[in-house]
Amino acid sequence: MSEAKVKKGNPLVDYLQDSFQELKKVTWPTRNQAVRLTLLVLGFCVAAAVVIGLMDGIFSFGHQKLVDYATTVNPPEYVEPVTTTAPASAKQPVVNVGNEQPATAATTVTPITAATAPVATATTTTQQ
Repeated sequence: MSEAKVKKGNPLVDYLQDSFQELKKVTWPTRNQAVRLTLLVLGFCVAAAVVIGLMDGIFSFGHQKLVDYATTVNPPEYVEPVTTTAPASAKQPVVNVGNEQPATAATTVTPITAATAPVATATTTTQQ
């Protein structure tokens, strides 16, 4: 049975010494290999960016065409006011606190238009 080397000392110093010994064993690429591989990686990055950009442009164009088609075929229309009436079986007891008015069963919602909008009028008074 082989025994592992046991170092006695500072673990941080041992770690750094072992790391530098391992780095000496590494076969580093030559300058030409490093430049060639770097250019290869950059080329793939540019190619991927172009492909993703083209796909984004195609999908954006298609989405815009679908939105344009949907609004021309089925344009938005004016929605009439909705009147809701609670069924007679759904009456709940009303508890008034203070001087509040009880709610009514039927509620009508009407939109504000130019004809129904309140108009601010200026009044002037003169002192005599």
